[in-house]
Amino acid sequence: MIRALILIFLGFSQAGQAQHYLTGGVHGGFSVPHRPEIRNLVTGHSLGLELGAEWVPNGKREWHHRYSNPTMGLDFFAVDLGNKEQLGSQFSLIPYVRLALSEGWGTHELKMGVGVGYTTKIWDLEDNVKGLVMGSHFNAALLLQYGYRFSVSERLGLIAGLRMNHFSNGAFALPNMGTNNASIYVTARWKTPKQVPEPLPDAVLSNDFPKWKFAISTAIGVRENAPPLGPKYFVFALRAMTERRISFKSGLMASTDVFINPSIKPLLERDGMWQEKNTDLLQVGIAAGYILHFDPMEFHIMMGAYVKNAYSGQGSFYHRFGLRYDVTEHFNVQFMLKTHFAKADHPELGIGYKF
Repeated sequence: MIRALILIFLGFSQAGQAQHYLTGGVHGGFSVPHRPEIRNLVTGHSLGLELGAEWVPNGKREWHHRYSNPTMGLDFFAVDLGNKEQLGSQFSLIPYVRLALSEGWGTHELKMGVGVGYTTKIWDLEDNVKGLVMGSHFNAALLLQYGYRFSVSERLGLIAGLRMNHFSNGAFALPNMGTNNASIYVTARWKTPKQVPEPLPDAVLSNDFPKWKFAISTAIGVRENAPPLGPKYFVFALRAMTERRISFKSGLMASTDVFINPSIKPLLERDGMWQEKNTDLLQVGIAAGYILHFDPMEFHIMMGAYVKNAYSGQGSFYHRFGLRYDVTEHFNVQFMLKTHFAKADHPELGIGYKF
């Protein structure tokens, strides 16, 4: 996972650094009790600190102008979750992109990214048996933030809005209920004297791009069955996908997915359903989804249905979402999370080939 994040961040940094910003802000909010088991752990309000450095890309890639010269950066976030004994504090480092949703003196914006996080308190049989939330100190951290930005002076701006920070290890180590911290914030943004890049000529912004692509990929994931502290199982995934790009920013996809999932064997044995002669470890599904393009990076979100699944305890539907980064014209690396609605199944790290 860390290797994939490094590749993504390096892809961002290649955009150049024509205009720099430094940001700093304060956050106040609460941990969202998204499951009944978490409600009694939310005993106080959260207080957070945000620090960041960002830049405007140099305009050498077409997508920079398709998204009105977004800024990209690195976000450091520290938050006290309001329950030091059972939830502790969290720290995250997240590469992000900040997209302007409007223009003018005041600007609506969206900031989003994925990175790594560390939580100080995890579930423990001796010291934190009631904190049945996180099973690992290190986790994936997701950031989604809406803000309204306005200028105070030529170099100083203020941003106020709403932020959601999500921590999860993707069921790599149980328990993995995850945390969702919602907050309101005020951030100061200081601009350096460097110049904003010149826009590309209008002629470059054409719709001349491949409409259809076909891709195959393979990935490996790790998961753990309940109860916690059990063995870990490797899950292998194969996917054949057809992509239809409908605009420079958006695309649609359909895929056939095959999972070789040894973790379903102990679940079937537990329920008295395992039969050596006629039960296998294959899960086969078909999926459809949406692709958001930030060439050479893409964000995927998919919903699928099993057409073959020996273990029905997780339901008939599954979801996958994550990032794909094109290393070359044909080869890519991927970081995906497979879930059954809001319950994580396993993270996936993979490679793929586009035709």
